[in-house]
Amino acid sequence: MKTPSCRGYSLVEMMTVILVIGVLASMGMPTLGNMSPSAGDAVAKSVAGAMVAAAATNRAKCEMGDASSVIADCTAAKNLLQNVTWSEFTVATGSGVPPTGYFYCTVRHNQGATTITVTIRSTSATCS
Repeated sequence: MKTPSCRGYSLVEMMTVILVIGVLASMGMPTLGNMSPSAGDAVAKSVAGAMVAAAATNRAKCEMGDASSVIADCTAAKNLLQNVTWSEFTVATGSGVPPTGYFYCTVRHNQGATTITVTIRSTSATCS
């Protein structure tokens, strides 16, 4: 009767595999670290675009006679968005003189490298 032979990997082979995986992982870390600013910029662009879209939707609702909120500054436009962790962003009034009936807002993610400036149309109580 034959006895089954034990097959498997030796401790040296397993340690070599773990060492190779560790070296490969450490080589990839600097690349992952460099993605953070560009990812922050992409999120800031997305949130800035959402602010513009929310303000436009609010204005359309106002013109249709639905109850709306007055949007006259960046804080009011920011408050239209839900489920945004605002502590990760800096939102401020942009510089320069916007066209009549509009205002500028700047949005920057805390991990981003770029400040995004958007133009938002204001909405008064009379939808003008």
